[in-house]
Amino acid sequence: MDVDKLMDETNEHYQKKFDQLHQESKQLRKANSKLKNEVRALKRSVHKLKQEKQKNHYKNGRRGSKFNG
Repeated sequence: MDVDKLMDETNEHYQKKFDQLHQESKQLRKANSKLKNEVRALKRSVHKLKQEKQKNHYKNGRRGSKFNG
């Protein structure tokens, strides 16, 4: 009798613990997903800014052997 009661209490304890960990895991996954999306957006904006600043390596858009000296 006493063992059954102890087993039930242990089961309830671990069930609560499991539910709590499950909720925490869910929240962390959601937060992680949001942060990954932020990082992705920032990377895109940095790439876009780099593309705008980048110049052509040739002068005034002219290419060819005529201007190579």
